[in-house]
Order: sequence, then C-alpha cells, then structure tokens
Amino acid sequence: MAQSCTIPCGHGGTQTLHWHRKQILDPRDVEPTFAGTRRLFHLKMLSRGIYVAPRGAINLSIPIGEDDVKALVDAVGDYLSEFGHLLASAADH
Repeated sequence: MAQSCTIPCGHGGTQTLHWHRKQILDPRDVEPTFAGTRRLFHLKMLSRGIYVAPRGAINLSIPIGEDDVKALVDAVGDYLSEFGHLLASAADH
C-alpha cells in the first residue's frame, strides 16, 4: 500500500499542511491536493475544536499552550490513522 506524508511548511506559528510523498524545496514542488481529503481534514479538525483553514493553514499564537499543541498533534495523528489510506490513493492519481 502506498504511504502518505504530511509536510508542514511555514515559519514560526504559521504553517500550511501539504499531503505529499516528496520533499518541498521550492514552491513549484507543491502538488495539488485532492479537494475531498483536504475538506475532510478541515471538517475533522473542526469537529475536534481545532480551527484549520480549508486550504490547510494552521496559525499558532502566543496564548496556545502545550495542551493545545498536543491536541493538534493528536488530532492530526488520528486523522492519518483513520484516513491515511485515502491520502495515499489520492496521491497515486
């Protein structure tokens, strides 16, 4: 089975998730993400109380504590455990 990879790109508290298998070294390396899996990620994060922009942007601010970061990491891990196969199959197309 193909594997998916999540690559956060950004600086400091501003990140955008990209679902790719290859490293992003240049903006031209970013491949389009299947809209269905991107939308599903957005909705699953909202259902956990975590706001992620529909395009995958995540902004962390000073008031965010360790518990908030752990909740985000756990939510992304749960999403990948449950739906990672969709990301892998979308990357193959």
